Amino acid sequence: MALKWAAIMTGQSTDYLGTKEKIEEGGKFKELLDKALARDHKEFSLLHMRGRYSYSVANLSWFERKKSWDLQAAAVFYATPPTATMDEALEDFLAAYEEKPDWIENLIYIARIYLAKGDKENAKKFFNKVIALTPTDEEERERVQEANKSLAKC
Repeated sequence: MALKWAAIMTGQSTDYLGTKEKIEEGGKFKELLDKALARDHKEFSLLHMRGRYSYSVANLSWFERKKSWDLQAAAVFYATPPTATMDEALEDFLAAYEEKPDWIENLIYIARIYLAKGDKENAKKFFNKVIALTPTDEEERERVQEANKSLAKC
């Protein structure tokens, strides 16, 4: 439980950091998630957070990657640039889905990845799962609206 909360707090802190610090803290965040998941590999919120980490890293633009690499080189390789793939993110989101199949936020990420990979059939399937659920707050209502709009791309 302590590792989970350490990961959450580390992840939250990156919103207020510069690029160099974000890279360093992102590495710590991923390490904490991996350690926590080694203890409880079915903890859906940890799987989702690691999926979001991988999704964010996989979606870094070339410029952002180069910028992080240039900062590293200037700092004599203080950290390795983060790497992750959409497939890694999808694997974690699907594992979280197995544990909590009605989580709108997780479902929307699964659908987004399938759409980005060109798998329109699975994207449509997961967007429809989002639409079938009743949102409980404004964020979930926005996710349902996103799913409705995104169906046109499938």
